[in-house]
Amino acid sequence: MTTVYIDTLFLINALIDYILLLGTARFSGHAFSRKRLLIAAIFGGVYSAAIFFPSLTQISSLAGKFIAGIFIVFIAFGYLNIWQFLRRVGLFFFISFVFGGGVTALYNIFGINSVIVKNGAMYTSVSIKTLMLFVAVCYLFVRLFFTGGGKAADSGRILRIGAKMGDRKIFFSAFEDTGNFLRDSISNSRVILVERETILQLFPSDVRCKVTDESMKNIPELFSELHKAGEIPFRLVAYSSVGNEGMLIAFRPDWIEINGKEETNILLAISPTTLSGGTGYCALIGH
Repeated sequence: MTTVYIDTLFLINALIDYILLLGTARFSGHAFSRKRLLIAAIFGGVYSAAIFFPSLTQISSLAGKFIAGIFIVFIAFGYLNIWQFLRRVGLFFFISFVFGGGVTALYNIFGINSVIVKNGAMYTSVSIKTLMLFVAVCYLFVRLFFTGGGKAADSGRILRIGAKMGDRKIFFSAFEDTGNFLRDSISNSRVILVERETILQLFPSDVRCKVTDESMKNIPELFSELHKAGEIPFRLVAYSSVGNEGMLIAFRPDWIEINGKEETNILLAISPTTLSGGTGYCALIGH
């Protein structure tokens, strides 16, 4: 009979949930906060520890697990619109099934008998060193196969972007478009075009509520409203493309990094349209 330690049970499942959420975030390509992922993983660890014991049958039912999964995704990513939220929920459950299948395969192929899976919660009595090695391998798997939807387009590559404004910090994926030369004509800063739903997470709530589908139809008027708010020093950036030209609302973040390297002289601009079509990125970056 295996003795189950509640702290180890919590830690194992919280680590696994964090890895699953990180995979979901990287596969979707949209913005995420590591702090929110950690809080969601902690909730997942507490829930897993609770359902491991047979006395709590109500929350360990299929419906209970489904609701808990939805709540974990909500804590990790928040809610901006129904389709993006449902996509992340679907990705989270898909990656969870893949992970569970991998654990089952290891169990059957290598005859691992130190892993206990009960009501969807995992427990193992292996050493901390072995456990951390397992976590490191899983994290490496996420890095290799779930970054930017696991693919890059023929004409560019997927880059990881981190940005901070005040106390709000996000990470997202950007497609490097070799034909994109968008720059601010005044400062000559490179401009990263970011989908509205992603970039809004850097704004305080009173600014965020002003940037809507309707207000984006009149950029000069929206810019005037944002300028009056005065919380973020927005500016207008002119752009032109084949058969189209106009203005973009942009700002300089307090901090930005590209693929782990801190950068300067870069602006973020609000895209008036969806950029990726669900292909694993939510921004465009040029040269």
